[in-house]
Amino acid sequence: MISVVDYGAGNLFSVANALQAIGAEFRFASEPAALRGADKILLPGVGHFGQMMGALDERELREALLGEAKEGTPILGICLGMQALYEWSEEAPGVAGLGLIAGTVRALPSDCRVPHMGWNTVRFADGEDVWCYFANSFAAPVSGATWGTTEYGGAFSSAVRKDNLSGFQFHPEKSGAKGLELIARWCRDAG
Repeated sequence: MISVVDYGAGNLFSVANALQAIGAEFRFASEPAALRGADKILLPGVGHFGQMMGALDERELREALLGEAKEGTPILGICLGMQALYEWSEEAPGVAGLGLIAGTVRALPSDCRVPHMGWNTVRFADGEDVWCYFANSFAAPVSGATWGTTEYGGAFSSAVRKDNLSGFQFHPEKSGAKGLELIARWCRDAG
């Protein structure tokens, strides 16, 4: 069973539609108890980093997510959900992320049109290029956790993997058949 974190915002229904399309069993989790015992956790996200982290704190989901990550439960963050895996974001100075991946999410360069909206290429570590749908103004740095990169005013991490953690800066649920394949692969292989 996949627990999809519901903190009162985010792309819940498009993620739910994608999970239904691939036949994955899931439930929405708006309280800590609904995360315990999950086979996998999906953290969707749309909006502002500070508001998301505040909502996770209000619902006591931050500590539950950290506990499940420590236990080895596979966690997938999508868009802002991926950014939440990091320590910090320039979008909300002083607001701590989950700190599961080292680094600070930075604003896209000022000479780029923001938000970065639409289709762009993700180059995965195995050399495969995949067209995916983006909607972001901030991006994670390229680091040891990087699994895929995208060029937009420079390279940034558009897919990450570290231990039991995975993240997509793009929206796989809006990226057509290949996006659904990526979600299905995570459902099948994570953990």
